[in-house]
Amino acid sequence: MGAHISTRRVGILKRMILLVSLVLSVLVGCVPTVIHSEHEVILLRSKDVERDRLVTVVVADDDPLYDAFYEHVWGDPMARRLLLLVENTTAAFIATERPSSHPQTLANKPFLVLDSQEVGLLRDVQATHAGEQVSIELAMGLGREGQIDLEPAALRVPRAAGAMLLALTEVSAETATMTNTEPMLDAPTTPLSALHKGFVIALEALYVQAQSERLDDSKDDAELLSRYHRVTTNAFATSPEGQLTTEQAYATPGVVAHFFFRLIHEANVYYPQRHLLWFANYDAEDTVYGKVLLAMHHMSGAQQASVEGFIQSYGEVFPAEREMVQRLAQEVFGAE
Repeated sequence: MGAHISTRRVGILKRMILLVSLVLSVLVGCVPTVIHSEHEVILLRSKDVERDRLVTVVVADDDPLYDAFYEHVWGDPMARRLLLLVENTTAAFIATERPSSHPQTLANKPFLVLDSQEVGLLRDVQATHAGEQVSIELAMGLGREGQIDLEPAALRVPRAAGAMLLALTEVSAETATMTNTEPMLDAPTTPLSALHKGFVIALEALYVQAQSERLDDSKDDAELLSRYHRVTTNAFATSPEGQLTTEQAYATPGVVAHFFFRLIHEANVYYPQRHLLWFANYDAEDTVYGKVLLAMHHMSGAQQASVEGFIQSYGEVFPAEREMVQRLAQEVFGAE
């Protein structure tokens, strides 16, 4: 029997915030610091780098930078949706009392470093707030070469949010992280790298699909649109030498991106009743994202994460869709 929540998220994170310290102290043996803010996210400014650790300052609630952020980033519907997906996933972890190695991240609203050197996931960030030092396991970088540039920052959200979501679900860390440079999508790599880059680029493709009418002929937008069309048509499954083998396709980020793009479109919104607490934290329209993330977390104990491992995990967590996900894999990657 499946279940589907038709209303907006019930706000479990906010109602349970007083229990966060107790729950997480039991789970990981430490009590996180909650940074209270009137805003939907917590903005950080870079201050220094000490021993390869980024040192930042929490932006005050009344700082005009928040107004600029809401205008250029939060005002973008798909960027806002992805940032809320991060917050809702932290709430899902808390509601289901799942063990996490990121208690500080779970206990707070999403952290964004607006003047980061690179776009993507930032680990082990030190933040100064109200005269105290707070250690943050995970934050999202939306800057470029250490500068704040909010006008195009919404375009960077899919990469940062995608990497953050994988980290939250405890999928193995990738050695080569996403940066400001364009990722190689058409060449086989390691299974883990293909999973990371493929999932992130799938989110980027979904962003472009939602915003295609707003994109123009500028150089950056043209590259986004070109990559979007190649992902949606599975063009990365073909090389100059011909069609990729199934083994090569599973290891090619662009093909993996096509798989996740289609899965998010084709999966249904139903789920086993036993997972109700997890899905109660997601907006109804984001149920499928929640399913993908739950399957990612189910796979997280594997020694080596891969898209093949994810497909097996998805079928285990959602047995009613096992045939669907296996059929989709055959269509995208080819029959083994």
